[in-house]
Amino acid sequence: MNPVGKVLNSNKGLWRFAGFTIANIAGLAVILGAFQIYRDASPLLDSPDSFMRNDYVILSKKVTSLQSVGVGSSDFRPAEISDIASQPFVVRTGVFTPATYHIDASVSAGGMGMSSFLFFEAVPDAFIDVRSDIWRLDTAAKVIPIIIPRNYLNLYNYGFSRSQGLPQVSEDLFGALTVDLRLAGNGHTDRFEGRIEGFSDRLNTILVPQDFMDWSNARFGSGRQPAVSRVIAEVTDASSDELALYLAGHGYETEGENAGRGTGAWFLRLITGIVVTVGLIITVLAFFLLILSIFLLLQKNSDKLRDLMLLGFSPGQVSTPYVRLALALNATGLVLAVAAVRLLRGSYLPLFARMTPGYEAGGFLPTVMLGILLAVLSAVTTTMLIRRKVIRLW
Repeated sequence: MNPVGKVLNSNKGLWRFAGFTIANIAGLAVILGAFQIYRDASPLLDSPDSFMRNDYVILSKKVTSLQSVGVGSSDFRPAEISDIASQPFVVRTGVFTPATYHIDASVSAGGMGMSSFLFFEAVPDAFIDVRSDIWRLDTAAKVIPIIIPRNYLNLYNYGFSRSQGLPQVSEDLFGALTVDLRLAGNGHTDRFEGRIEGFSDRLNTILVPQDFMDWSNARFGSGRQPAVSRVIAEVTDASSDELALYLAGHGYETEGENAGRGTGAWFLRLITGIVVTVGLIITVLAFFLLILSIFLLLQKNSDKLRDLMLLGFSPGQVSTPYVRLALALNATGLVLAVAAVRLLRGSYLPLFARMTPGYEAGGFLPTVMLGILLAVLSAVTTTMLIRRKVIRLW
């Protein structure tokens, strides 16, 4: 062992360094744990829809009691749509086009049949993530591709079927059913086959292609321009504070699950920020404890260290054992903190998986990289301060 190492071993101050290690592990574990939980919990609030991206929001106006008696309107005026499109957090907008004709639907399976009145709506195809060769007008084949809300199927399975003694139907079986559609209006009547392309968690309507809606309204519709009751907008962040303030200020509501997800995402970010701040405070206090301990050790051995430098040892050689000690303590804290987060993650991931079918957790590598970044930052700062202190002793 070199002379500097002997000097260091003669007065280590083990309890102070043990205190730093424990505090460093706690601080890093809090920071990395909060970061990892945020990554793993985000998919629960941001689970993708099969046909619409999560940066799309559907806006509508609240229906009041006065509108029920014909006073006022819940439709969007052109100026209001233009104002929405001009907002900095809005990328583009589109409107829902409703069918202005009569629609009858009937479904038969296993000797049983059901019929009902229906309604259709359409949005610009750019907002729907379906293959273009499927999502299009085909009047020759008389087939209409449609997307229906998943809660319609849930209402049947958990409400209607049980009360009527009917069998429950899976999504695959329901999607394979043929829906007979009768469209009538403007002196025309025609029959089509409805083909269910899938189910949506965020669309509370029966959606058909925009080109089919334009054609059918021209053929069967009343001839009047349908009013715009809902607007779809692509936004930069569906959970942003700016969007929430704009909606509240104009009395607009968001449909589907984005409203709850936006609030949940905001609370998740808030809680994560608070926890990370606490972890940073603990980590910074641990860092100062390490620096204070090493400086105290340097001060106690200052005369011996000066003698070593007078004997020909460079300041770099003199400071090396202290730097190695700091690096070892930082590495130990990082490894133990990452291990603690790994154990924590293993306890909550099964719960998250049970909450959402098809759940995919966030990766663990970014958390490890963040821990390495924080440890390297601490080590570099500690090394600079130690060498600076030794040079001052010299």
